[in-house]
Amino acid sequence: KKNFQDYGDLTLKAIELVKNNPKIRDEYDYFIIDEFQDTNKLQFELIKLLVRNRNITAVGDINQSIYRFRGASKDNLDSFKKFFNLGKEDVLNLEVSYRSSDKILKLAHQLITYNYQNKEDCFECKSHDNRLGEDIFVYELKNSKEEARKVLEIIKDKLSNGTPEGQICAIFRTH
Repeated sequence: KKNFQDYGDLTLKAIELVKNNPKIRDEYDYFIIDEFQDTNKLQFELIKLLVRNRNITAVGDINQSIYRFRGASKDNLDSFKKFFNLGKEDVLNLEVSYRSSDKILKLAHQLITYNYQNKEDCFECKSHDNRLGEDIFVYELKNSKEEARKVLEIIKDKLSNGTPEGQICAIFRTH
């Protein structure tokens, strides 16, 4: 009634615009798409309409997709490779981490492998300085009160073993 449009409607209108005015494609020579893992099927249709050559770079990691609830397609990366006829030599993997230790990266790799139909597509990442890192501990707790109690217990243990207060940081995520 009020002619409101959501993001999906705007994407549909953009597709319609490019289909009805193909010369729009001539305005763009190069495309860079970041966070490609969060694109949906409509957005990929728009990309296919706009890119008239292979002058496109897409950056993404299917393991970091956070918008599946909004329709992001886990198959878009494979569809992208197929549509643009990409071979292994066309895909660059960032295999070095400047953030995490090798213990964390190895465990993450073991878990992430389950996300792949083709296990060979899941490459292993290493730390840039070959840092092994500390052991990883996993605690399964009943509720937020138990979580807080466990964090306090770990902090007290670190303090009693000589870790200075300024070297302790507790990071948490709320849902």
